Amino acid sequence: MNFKNDFKVHNEWDRKILKSSEGKNRYYRVFVGDVTWNDGIERLACIVFIQHGNSEDWKTACKNREIVFDNPAHILFQDYEIVDKACKDLIARNSK
Repeated sequence: MNFKNDFKVHNEWDRKILKSSEGKNRYYRVFVGDVTWNDGIERLACIVFIQHGNSEDWKTACKNREIVFDNPAHILFQDYEIVDKACKDLIARNSK
């Protein structure tokens, strides 16, 4: 595949797609999964991306260029609590 991250960095286990309070078609993609660090070791992490579109499937969202890779996820103050809750819920659900 010829996508920016070529699906090598992230192995999504579970996700929540949250509507941003800023504009139409803007979402936070909050997920837990394996992340391969520069040392080549996979670690479990909670990751937040900005997503323009609400495709649930990671590969579909990447193919549709919905995931924003060029900018860090900037969480608006008014959205912080829902993103924080999603992170905590996903971590609790997947750390058993």
